Amino acid sequence: MSPITTDSLDIANISKAPSVFGSCNMWNEEKWETRPAFSILGDFSKSNSNELALGLILDYSFALANQISAMKNDGFKIDQIIFTGGGANPQLQSILGGLLDIPIERIATENAVDNLFSLLGSEKRNLVAYEKNTESLDMETSEFLRSKAKDHALLYSQIEGVRKVLENAS
Repeated sequence: MSPITTDSLDIANISKAPSVFGSCNMWNEEKWETRPAFSILGDFSKSNSNELALGLILDYSFALANQISAMKNDGFKIDQIIFTGGGANPQLQSILGGLLDIPIERIATENAVDNLFSLLGSEKRNLVAYEKNTESLDMETSEFLRSKAKDHALLYSQIEGVRKVLENAS
């Protein structure tokens, strides 16, 4: 699988991405039995693979940002986000950076195991091999993403409401 290739994350590129819902909220068999792992809203037949991938990354970013914000609202002190794995890509890092006022660090998949043991072993964090910082989004794009995240949360709750009504009717 090749990585997403987007020249830059700007309002024009983000606006082309189809709206995807639930891509990271369905990680258990019980949820998969009641519906597909995610839903795409609207006509995406003219979307290319990069636009579809960006839609998935946006949905995932919105869900992560909401979960992190909820934890902060519950009193957890979060002053840095470190992520790794197959989904750790520059676009996710940039989008999360635009949504949250927290430093977002990314560890390359090939360095993940060694770095994870360094972090868990309470070794100095400056020994961890982070990927170089990705593109920082401009203020206009960050504000657009934050607005889109609010709209996404509202639409997602509406989709969930309709799904529950249909599920109860059957």
